[in-house]
Amino acid sequence: MLKDGVKYHIESIKPSGEPLTPKNIANKWTRQCGVLVKDKLPISIQEWKEPKTKRPGVTWVDNRAKKDLVKSLMEHFTLPDHFTKADVEKVKAAALKKMAIAFNTHKKTVWANYLAAERKTPEFKGTLEKQREHWPAFVKFKESELSKERSRKNKANAAKKTRQTQKTPLLPPAHSAPHSPAMEGTGILHTPQESLS
Repeated sequence: MLKDGVKYHIESIKPSGEPLTPKNIANKWTRQCGVLVKDKLPISIQEWKEPKTKRPGVTWVDNRAKKDLVKSLMEHFTLPDHFTKADVEKVKAAALKKMAIAFNTHKKTVWANYLAAERKTPEFKGTLEKQREHWPAFVKFKESELSKERSRKNKANAAKKTRQTQKTPLLPPAHSAPHSPAMEGTGILHTPQESLS
């Protein structure tokens, strides 16, 4: 957790909205996204986004909570004066993406550690310090058939992505594009569309 009242200045951002420079400040920003979701969100919340199809008992991080998380994050960081409102919104959107990943990764890690410890209830300290009262609901959901089915689907989808990535060559075969001396050393290879099928 960053100290109250301490502010770090972000000088530039990536097209995605993530801070780019200075690098050490960009890293602090990313880490703080994870720190905040672990500290402020109950581990028992099932979804980051509101599900399109609601089911009984479903819980998600509502928009108010997301705004509060971004506000808490940005209390520690300043942006350049020349940033437009669109730039600021990009940074906020990037923060929410990082927080979503951090939230889901944290829950997966906690669950994996629980299983590795042969389902022994963890000590509620560190990132779990505030989670004691939410633990029973977290375990109940993770042991539900719905959660198990989702896990199976996610693993199957991840395996498909891995296989597709392995099948896709990094560069097309050399014979698929005519050699152009002007392109040497540029790292750009022009390939006719027909050769990609």
